[in-house]
Amino acid sequence: MHTFKKTNQIFSCFEPDLPLAFKRELKGIILLILSLITSFLVLFTTNLHAQSAKKIYSSDCTACHSLEGKPTEKSKVDFTTLKWQRSKSETELVNFLTEDSKHSEIIDSDKNKAEKVVKRYLKTLGEKVEFSAKINPTEIFQKNCSRCHLPTGEPLFPKAKNLQDSKLHESLSGNDIFKVIQRGRGKMPDYGAKLNEQEIWSLVALIRKMRK
Repeated sequence: MHTFKKTNQIFSCFEPDLPLAFKRELKGIILLILSLITSFLVLFTTNLHAQSAKKIYSSDCTACHSLEGKPTEKSKVDFTTLKWQRSKSETELVNFLTEDSKHSEIIDSDKNKAEKVVKRYLKTLGEKVEFSAKINPTEIFQKNCSRCHLPTGEPLFPKAKNLQDSKLHESLSGNDIFKVIQRGRGKMPDYGAKLNEQEIWSLVALIRKMRK
């Protein structure tokens, strides 16, 4: 609504001199340009947050941990394993970093800084999952998800999630997607009793590939 009002204000200076058809065409072009600028700013800001999180981790945490999250001589913790990714919730990890005496000193007990590191960096390190070659995620998706989603991830009806949506992927870690499939959310049923962990992780990997 605000964009439309601003467009009318920008456009009003041309109004007395232009034919109606041309004015409509020009207004459409201006709206398209504003939309593209907005989309660019959203993508740029998201990328900036991700870079910031990695920068914080690199400067504050690599004295003991590797940049890739793998074990080192000073720390045997492997941030990339499924066991670690699912060992604590994001809130628990943030509280641990800001309240534990050893880590809080390194990260200055700053919750905003800790949240960036956990949500936008550490929780992305375990996204590359491995599963048995016998598991066919496309087949599993077809059998269990095709009532609400097309094979491409697009929704079959308005209330279903669009699995191609980049904003959806940016807001959820791989672990989050795993939990949604396993436990269900809203009108989506849970599949924890029907699918084993490897099958669910294969779906996570497949859904990540759907992102546009």
